[in-house]
Amino acid sequence: MDKNLDNMSTAELGNYAKGFLSDILKNLGVNVIDYKHNEANICVKGKADFFKLKVKSIRKPNTGYIKIKKKDIDTQDNSLFIATILFYRDEISKIFLIPVVDLTGDNDLFRDRDYKGKKSTPEWGLNVTEKNMNILNQYELSKMISKLM
Repeated sequence: MDKNLDNMSTAELGNYAKGFLSDILKNLGVNVIDYKHNEANICVKGKADFFKLKVKSIRKPNTGYIKIKKKDIDTQDNSLFIATILFYRDEISKIFLIPVVDLTGDNDLFRDRDYKGKKSTPEWGLNVTEKNMNILNQYELSKMISKLM
């Protein structure tokens, strides 16, 4: 991981991740349409459809949970994906494309938190741990791109 990433705020890291993913997708030959869309951060043209990517990133091994506010996504939207980037200090970054429809799945990776009776905003979560990497790996970028493009 670039030492500068360690010093970035969460918002700065998020903005960096959007540009990073856009560049990676373009290098893979993916048609990146827009990367400042309201509902998603990046829109791409697939085989027959457009796909929206909401970009989330974390630094590994420092953090392992990614939250997505429920009000910000529709888990019934088959064209929306959570593009998850894991930035490692001494390893190559890992990128995953998770269909939002899968967030409602019942496994250790996905979390559904409503916080009933509390002030916290309801959220979907990704519990990114070594234990859950086998689940996350099925969404690895190259596997998902081959299905979508």
